[in-house]
Amino acid sequence: PMTTESILLRRVEQFISQNLHRPDYSIDDLCRELGVSRSTLTRTLKEQTGLTIALYIRQCRLEQARTLLKTTDGRIVEVADQVGFK
Repeated sequence: PMTTESILLRRVEQFISQNLHRPDYSIDDLCRELGVSRSTLTRTLKEQTGLTIALYIRQCRLEQARTLLKTTDGRIVEVADQVGFK
């Protein structure tokens, strides 16, 4: 059975994935979309992944960038832009 924490983590992944292209996507945006407080999200992510929210978002961006660099002919600058790195 899915726990509340695992459901929240799945939703976190979904919202981050949908917003990776936005360099201005913030922790506050994520909390607002999820309907949870920053402290709840921080605690849950730390327990589930061992990472802070900011590091988790950065890891998601880097993983997507790695995938795009391997599977497309995009230049590094273009890929960085696609995953929200300025």
